[in-house]
Amino acid sequence: MYRLMVQEMAGMAHQADPTMRIQARSVIRDLMLGLIDLDHAISISPLVQHTLQQIEAYSSRLQLLRASTQRTTPAALEDAAMPHLEPGSVLVVDYLQKLPVPDVPNLEERVYQAVEILKEMAIRNQVAVVALSAASASGIGIDRLRMEHLRGSDALGHECDVAIVLNNKATATSDRHLKFDLSQHDEARRRAILSIEKNRRGEVDVHLDFRKDFANFRFDPNGTFMNEALEGD
Repeated sequence: MYRLMVQEMAGMAHQADPTMRIQARSVIRDLMLGLIDLDHAISISPLVQHTLQQIEAYSSRLQLLRASTQRTTPAALEDAAMPHLEPGSVLVVDYLQKLPVPDVPNLEERVYQAVEILKEMAIRNQVAVVALSAASASGIGIDRLRMEHLRGSDALGHECDVAIVLNNKATATSDRHLKFDLSQHDEARRRAILSIEKNRRGEVDVHLDFRKDFANFRFDPNGTFMNEALEGD
């Protein structure tokens, strides 16, 4: 809840001066630590009140479900989530490799079956499923993560309609753009690249450039198309 409130407040940055935002963040932190109650938080900071009103406006459309790596099988996930979802809704699974499939100890086979089940679930219930994926051992620490570096990449590549891969711009960008320009390299460290590597109904190899705003637990949503070449292109 703390992160969600901070995210919403960051989106309203143009509506409040920096002093108000700093005060509001302090109030939200005290609220989440239990040092003050909600009424007190609202009375101290009008910005906190406005932030809560923003969240309340969509709260009926946001459901957070606690999952278990032992008990939240694909069938259990469908039973828990679908009563909250209408056709056209979005189900986010964080993350795919943690989804247990009974009697399937092998990771690759488990991912393959989980992806198939999630896709059938999406079609059956007319919802979109967004599944976050962990990198394999070969992808950890690599300069540019690609779809083949994800755990169970064979199944993911075959079944998914859209595959999006996130990278740090400073490591994923070709050396010829950053190697001899320290100012560009410093700026790249503050940015991330979102690459569309598979798209059944549209373009692929589309790379979008977003500024990191991790102090507010988000990326700045106002991104641009990337002009530089990436490693391996």
